[in-house]
Amino acid sequence: MSMTSNGSFTVVGGAGTSTVVLGGEFDAPQAQDLWLALIGLVAVPGHAIRLDLGGVEFFGSPALRAVLDALDEASRHGSEVVIVRMSDACRRVFTITGFGYLVPGGIEA
Repeated sequence: MSMTSNGSFTVVGGAGTSTVVLGGEFDAPQAQDLWLALIGLVAVPGHAIRLDLGGVEFFGSPALRAVLDALDEASRHGSEVVIVRMSDACRRVFTITGFGYLVPGGIEA
């Protein structure tokens, strides 16, 4: 588990699949730790990463950038990042910034 001042994440998994579960507030300091963890996971070709954002209370633009960078890097390495759950706070950020298509289940009107 990586702990930061306001948010935390846990990486659980085995060969070929990992789940990254986030909770709390994610802004610049937490986003850097998250980015480092995600980049390490997506660098493994064929690795599937499930990203659970359901416990996030605040999701700043640096955290959004970390996730978007991981998605981009995953496509380069032949791995996959799938967002499996998202809090309302995350849903708002993804929708407002034009990345609503990444919201699990689509955007509700």
